[in-house]
Amino acid sequence: MTINFKKQFIYTLEHLYGARFEWRLLGAAGAITLWANASNKVDVGIYGGIEKHSCTPPRGSHDAPSHLTCEVLGNRPCWHDGSSLYFEENVKPSWRFPATPEDHARMFAICEEWYISHFCPNDDDDT
Repeated sequence: MTINFKKQFIYTLEHLYGARFEWRLLGAAGAITLWANASNKVDVGIYGGIEKHSCTPPRGSHDAPSHLTCEVLGNRPCWHDGSSLYFEENVKPSWRFPATPEDHARMFAICEEWYISHFCPNDDDDT
């Protein structure tokens, strides 16, 4: 199945206390951010997570936004959720520091899969 939507991929790398890698997909409905920290502390190693930043509340929810001004969404309100377990189980085992071009392609593919599964309506949903 092919789903077309306007999207923007962004990659950033910061060096603070090691290296922080961030892959982000921005779309009309929100953003998916996949990040990894490669700490310069031997006992910490690599850790990370994947986050969903939604422009609208989850279906059926009347909760207030998680963030009133979300930098990821251009300082708009954001309903936010994430998973470090997904990173630990699905990304970390096959990712090595420093990131390779293949790693970048894979990370953006993961962001796109998460975007589609979290923001694109499923034909099986009864809405």
